[in-house]
Amino acid sequence: MVYGDRMLVLVSEAVHRDHGERLAAVAPEAAWLRLQDDGSLVLDDAPVAAADVAPEAAFVSNDVFYGPVKAMFLPDRYIKGT
Repeated sequence: MVYGDRMLVLVSEAVHRDHGERLAAVAPEAAWLRLQDDGSLVLDDAPVAAADVAPEAAFVSNDVFYGPVKAMFLPDRYIKGT
């Protein structure tokens, strides 16, 4: 889904924090949908419901597989220590 003239890209909050300025510089037309550690989403610094967005691309690092958000990506039976 395109938001105005912006492509919606899902990034983890850690990626946004560590690389957000560089990503915005190379893709100023993108809208950055930030995945928070608790699984919630933020778009333009405002909370947004998952049902209300449809990102076209994702840029995440291995940070999503550690901490609470990992449950969104892997079935429980594959997650050790939960």
